[in-house]
Amino acid sequence: PLTVATKELPDGVVGQAYEAKLEAQGGDGKYTWSAQGGVPKGLVLDQGGKLAGTPTEAGDFKVQVTVQDGTGMLASVTLPLTIHTALAEVSITSKSPLPDGEEGTEYSYTLKAIGGVPPYIWGIISGNLPAGLTLGSNGVIFGTPTEPGTSDFTVRVFDSGEQTAKSSAPFKLTIKVAPLQIVGDQVINLFLTKAVILPLITVVEGIPIPYSTKLQAKGGVKPYHWSETEMPGVVKSFIPQAGIPDGLTLQDDGTLSGAVTKTSSVVELKVPFLNYTLTGFFFMARVQDSQSPPDSDSAIFLIPTVPVNLGGGLPGGLPF
Repeated sequence: PLTVATKELPDGVVGQAYEAKLEAQGGDGKYTWSAQGGVPKGLVLDQGGKLAGTPTEAGDFKVQVTVQDGTGMLASVTLPLTIHTALAEVSITSKSPLPDGEEGTEYSYTLKAIGGVPPYIWGIISGNLPAGLTLGSNGVIFGTPTEPGTSDFTVRVFDSGEQTAKSSAPFKLTIKVAPLQIVGDQVINLFLTKAVILPLITVVEGIPIPYSTKLQAKGGVKPYHWSETEMPGVVKSFIPQAGIPDGLTLQDDGTLSGAVTKTSSVVELKVPFLNYTLTGFFFMARVQDSQSPPDSDSAIFLIPTVPVNLGGGLPGGLPF
């Protein structure tokens, strides 16, 4: 569905240039914006969603906006907007809590202030940002958070006047747990199921050649717990000999190790509709994280005995 993603508008000051960009999500992405009322004098909302101008009146306003996509779908919302009279002192207008972030996903938010003499200089005076994030002197919090959780911190802003004005405010910022996802150096789609190609194994009849690798995942809450699981029925019909071969063991932490000494257990899978063969050992594994209840993900794994090179003709892996 089409929705208005913007939840708040930054404060403004009478006589000072103002600009805010409205955001939407969903629909077909071809957005046209309009205002139905509540816009302060001096400001105009254009069709691209930019609310800009120089406000000429102070007060608390309720700006009624509507976005329409290319199919005619509509979404409307009322956003509060405060316009202040000219301020001699600098004041932070961003509100706590700040928008949530997600572990492993790039984050950016610009703190806002009014009054005093711009430009402003920002810094943290107590507490800490979530791991992986930094506050620039321009007020932009940026980076890629590396741990989930909630952080409390206090920022201070200075203006550029001859007699420097300053203001402080506490903030809370939550980083959400990213969805648990199995990953690998080479991932393809095999029978509509994610398949991870592991490092090459060498199998010599009767001679145990050590093999060791570790299955990988990201997101969720560590530690992860791995186990072998059954292939889906449709996939199993194509790979009836699927399973971790004798001699290899999958540990709870995802370590797959041991040695295979029977060349007869190697499986050749001729991929339907393509002149391509995958050779090695196929099995399916499931990973669970340590949340309660746990998140999980599953994938097919191939331990190749012949190097796999899909080449440039099959971008993104096998197309089924």
